Amino acid sequence: MEYIPKIISLAADIDTHLRKVKMNNSQCQRLHSRIEMLMVVVKMMQDLEEQDVSKVLKELKITLQNAEDLVKSFTSWRSIKKLVRASNALEKFQYINDRLNDSAQQLMLVLTVSFSRTFKEENRKLEDKRDQEEDEKSLNQVKAANQDLHDECDNSANPLIQKRLEEVAADIREIKTIMVSNKKAASSSQQYRIREINMTELQKDSNPFLITDTSKYYKGVFLKQSVAIKRFISESANINNVQKVFMREAETMNQFRSDNIVRIYGICMTGEGHRSEFLIVMEYCKYGALKNVLGSEKQLPWSKRVQMSLDTARAVYWLHQSQEKARLHCRVNSTSFLVDEDYRVKLAGLELTKTETSIKRNKSAKRDSASEIPYLSPQQLNEVNYQYDEKCEVYSLGIVLWEISSCKTPFEGVNPKDIRTRVYEEKFHEPLPDDCPRDLVELIDECRAFEPFERPSAGAVVDRLLQIQEQCKSA
Repeated sequence: MEYIPKIISLAADIDTHLRKVKMNNSQCQRLHSRIEMLMVVVKMMQDLEEQDVSKVLKELKITLQNAEDLVKSFTSWRSIKKLVRASNALEKFQYINDRLNDSAQQLMLVLTVSFSRTFKEENRKLEDKRDQEEDEKSLNQVKAANQDLHDECDNSANPLIQKRLEEVAADIREIKTIMVSNKKAASSSQQYRIREINMTELQKDSNPFLITDTSKYYKGVFLKQSVAIKRFISESANINNVQKVFMREAETMNQFRSDNIVRIYGICMTGEGHRSEFLIVMEYCKYGALKNVLGSEKQLPWSKRVQMSLDTARAVYWLHQSQEKARLHCRVNSTSFLVDEDYRVKLAGLELTKTETSIKRNKSAKRDSASEIPYLSPQQLNEVNYQYDEKCEVYSLGIVLWEISSCKTPFEGVNPKDIRTRVYEEKFHEPLPDDCPRDLVELIDECRAFEPFERPSAGAVVDRLLQIQEQCKSA
């Protein structure tokens, strides 16, 4: 199989880079041990039918390429400093380990090989925590050793050696400061609880800037900071249902804390009975719905469109894989994403999220609105009660990625019956712009594949977009 030699070669390259890492050695070693375990299984793939495993191996190859880039980034102090300045290195390890775990589970399904203990979530978290502590100790030892060398060279006749030692010491101090800050931020987010906000703490505009079937959005101020205030629309007949939806969304927003999911600041409940008011105070995104941004006349460069696509895919992946029970958004479309002042995309509208188990109990996740039709998979268009699952959501994600790339509305002006004919019977895909990067065209078309099995996972979409982003930077 074409992917196996490439995967084995990548694993060997990672092993080579591992000997040169200057920081986070324990986490890199753990990453390598998991890759080695996967290599045992990959080598067993030689005699299997290619169609059974080629898709899994293709995704694994891309994950290993991203893992190699991560390990390489710890081979020089300059690249280490750049990495920790740009983002939380611990999150990068977590993401790569999550993707390796995805591959492990897929390989186990194909081979029925019992090596799940290595990738068991609770074991990984304990191991990762221990590795992080050991890496911090190692960094302190490097710092102490560097100080000893610095003391020995105080009277040295070679000023270049002394200057280099001072630069390394400064780099280590800066890296440690950033790591401590990141660790505190991660710890505080895990302990975060929903704050109950008093109405007197809020300032709210009198007119909403957005109205949906179930809610109204107002711009406001909380703690001298611009916020969005979502007010749930209630009728006397279903006040209890409104309260349940309100609490479900607040709890889900609080649970799934990510740069690509709209942040919740707290909730506010006023009144009693049928006069009850339910408010969620959340992050304010200056440019509003992604759909409106894409429909504006502002020209977006491909680098910006790829970044927005990556943000979109990361949000969906976070829902699908970051918790013990993965959730589905059930309403992935360009109005479910908001855009902040830096054009970073964030997922909102989490009130309808469900686990696949709960969806199975309820038989389906219906999307009856005409505006929802373009986002339905071929199977949903053909069968009203088709079982909604992760592959349906990836199809919807593919349509959103098409919107970002084309800056157009899907099937604009086409009536719902004709959409079904074109998508289900004719297997039609709306074309992408001629200047769209070739790899991005292939990825979006795979997301929109007719057969659910041919659609990639949300994690694989993130992997591919990371590579496309690097290609855009080097172009």
